[in-house]
Formats: sequence, C-alpha cells, structure tokens
Amino acid sequence: MDIEIDKHLDFFERLRQAIVRANRRMNLTRITEPDEFMRKHVLDSWLPFRAVSALRELDEKGLLVADLGSGAGFPGLVVARLRPHWEVALIERTQKKAGFLEAMRDDLELGNVYVVPLDAREAAGRVPALRRGCDLVLARAVGRLAPVTRAAAPLVRPGGLLVHYKGGRLEPGELTEGRTAAAALRLIQGNPVVYDLPPDARRSVILSRAKGRRRSAGPAPQATDRSRGDKER
Repeated sequence: MDIEIDKHLDFFERLRQAIVRANRRMNLTRITEPDEFMRKHVLDSWLPFRAVSALRELDEKGLLVADLGSGAGFPGLVVARLRPHWEVALIERTQKKAGFLEAMRDDLELGNVYVVPLDAREAAGRVPALRRGCDLVLARAVGRLAPVTRAAAPLVRPGGLLVHYKGGRLEPGELTEGRTAAAALRLIQGNPVVYDLPPDARRSVILSRAKGRRRSAGPAPQATDRSRGDKER
C-alpha cells in the first residue's frame, strides 16, 4: 500500500466501519469493501503527497489545510492522521455529513481537525482561522476546475496552493476554463501531474498557486473555531 498508511491501518479500519454504519442514515460513499476502500479512498487521498514534489516536500509544522466539500472525510481525515502537526479544516455544508465528521474527529481523537458546516465562500468570510487564508486547499471529487477554483480562491493565502484531485484524463476545454478562472483570481494553474493508482487506474492532480509571497503559518485555530456553534454570525 504505502509505508506511511501501513502504520495506521487500524485507524482507517475504524473509519471504514464508522462509514458503513453511517451509510444506513445518509449517503456517504458506496465504496466500503475493505480493499477497495483503502485503495480508492485512503491511498487516493494520499498519493498526491507522494507523487508531486511541491506537496511531498511540505512538512513544516502549523500548516493550515482546508478540505473543500469533505463529505465522508476524504482527503481531509487521511491528511490529518498522517500529518498530525498540520491543522485541517473539513468544510462540508451538508449538516448530516458535517455531524458525521464531527463525530469522527472526536471518536478518532483527531485534535488537529475542526469541522466547518458552511460552503467555501461562507467559510472564507465567517470563520476567523480561515479568513487568514490556508496554505493548502484540497478539492477532491467536487466539480470542474473553473467553478471549484472560483469557490476555493478566497481560502488560499498568498503563496498557498489549491490542489485539484482529478481522474486520469482531462478535457482540454476544462483545463483552459480552469486556467482562465485561476488567472482572474490571481492564481497560476499548473499542468496536470498524472500518476498511477494501483492496480490499474490513473489519476491526475493540478496545483494552482496564489500569487504573492507566502507568509509563515499563522496561529493554530483555537477551540472556538472548531464547530458550527462557534462561527461568526
């Protein structure tokens, strides 16, 4: 699988079982068979941090990461577990799913996770920790490049990265539309990096970097930022 993931197999099995139980009340994911879950959710969430040098080299403490449209918690919960020295905001506007994520944060004892039950634009304006901007914004399976870029751009601090998780093949038109949207918002969209998802799938990731000099990581989000009851009105 992956040397880092292999150290946390019990954690991810607990997460899988919790998702299976929660699926009886809501639609989180149809991918719950153990091997498929580990490949298509856990490994897929983590591979960009192995395949792309700009992500692989990030290891400083205190980075602020936002997972846009977190759903069942991918990739945010994977990143939070494997990078416990980063702060991870799970942005999920569907209240039932946000409630599930809050339960996972508590049950799995992820002290570096907080849940934001808002959409991206609201989160950028109403949550103090996110208003300062994020070092990384992760967007996996949430839509086409251009609209996702427009939604996510307010969350990316100068010098920060917007990370689009995509399939192995992208339409040229989507890339062009994404690059135009990025340029209008002072982001520079890079070329796709294509890599293998074992055993036989292809994936790609596209990084867009916000113009400006990257600031040092700000203070970690406080407990008052962690849940729905603490967002600014």
